[in-house]
Amino acid sequence: MAVTTLQRKERRNKTTSRLKKQHRKLQTQVSTVKSPFKGESGVVIEE
Repeated sequence: MAVTTLQRKERRNKTTSRLKKQHRKLQTQVSTVKSPFKGESGVVIEE
């Protein structure tokens, strides 16, 4: 069975949309690093 141009276009749009979503998700991720000095108050890091 032949594939029409509309079917090809639909497949291209779906893959483009999926890739855009993945990229957006990766770009908006926020990595948090726990502070090693969180529990200790009054710690001088450098003098």
